[in-house]
Amino acid sequence: MKIIVVGEKLENSLFEVVKISKKLDCSLVFFKKAIKTDVAPDDLLVVDAGLVGSLPDNLDNTVISVVDSPNYVPSLKNEKTVSLSSLVFLEQMIQKSRTIEADPVVMDPASRRIFQIADKIAATDATVLITGETGVGKEVLAKYIHQKSNRSQQKYVVINCAAIPETLLESELFGHEKGAFTSAFQRRIGKFEEADRGTILLDELSEMPLHLQAKLLRVIQEKEISRVGGGSLKVDVRIIATSNRDLGQAMRDGTFREDLFYRLNVVPIEVPRLNDRPLDIGPMAIFFCRKYSCGQKTLSSRLLQSLKQRCWRGNIRELENAVHRAVLFSHGDVVDATTLDTQSLQQISHTGV
Repeated sequence: MKIIVVGEKLENSLFEVVKISKKLDCSLVFFKKAIKTDVAPDDLLVVDAGLVGSLPDNLDNTVISVVDSPNYVPSLKNEKTVSLSSLVFLEQMIQKSRTIEADPVVMDPASRRIFQIADKIAATDATVLITGETGVGKEVLAKYIHQKSNRSQQKYVVINCAAIPETLLESELFGHEKGAFTSAFQRRIGKFEEADRGTILLDELSEMPLHLQAKLLRVIQEKEISRVGGGSLKVDVRIIATSNRDLGQAMRDGTFREDLFYRLNVVPIEVPRLNDRPLDIGPMAIFFCRKYSCGQKTLSSRLLQSLKQRCWRGNIRELENAVHRAVLFSHGDVVDATTLDTQSLQQISHTGV
């Protein structure tokens, strides 16, 4: 990784950046007026705010603009700012830009529209219904909404409705009293009660049996739950639900309640397939490369191009597995397409194109 510094104003403050680059094991390149070198996908740009507009349009890199005025407004989606008089904080910003737990990768216009909706409704308590194919990032979006909400300091509880047997799901959701059934040796708090004042994610809600859908409808309407074998109690929970099924068809088939659908469908968000937001593929691949190589490896332009041209039926999850595999098979600091033979590359994608 290189830190590319651009701007005459930064020349006198360059010693700060030099110290930081040494701490982070990064090479440093400095230009006064404009970038005069190739920029790798994971290079970091530290730019005088007055020169931000001169950056190439096709850069996806994180840009840290160094500003003189507190009134400066970033003009790039991937731009962060730091005061010229506070370059000591630059190290923290660079570290954050390199962390594998960074903000979601949102580069394609289709993704940006989704996260703009999320930003608008995050501070409300509106119920959100997120739909989309398996692996498109529904859970990532749900967690993002919670983290941006007024409940972000409270619990975020996730329950996969498809992974829990029907006989146990009611107890998992609403809890049970001691002696409610044969193996109930003590009281158990359910996920709704655990998430009180916070957010609950009902993942793959469409897999929930009909009788529990009726109970969930009552929870939404009355904001009240009933433990199995016990009384009722009030809960204050924001509900986010996800489904990879066509809920319209599920209602027609009689496997999903129509009244529950309309209760949940306050803010509907449909997440597109990965191939329908192609500008996300490269940045996501770079993110996963950093994750699985602990920041020690980068992807070659040849491999990035190969990944962008493939059909990702498994969406982000499939892309992550592909990059993970490429990192494992690679030698040296650069992960290149040549590290995998043709057959292995074809196995990365179901289509092999």
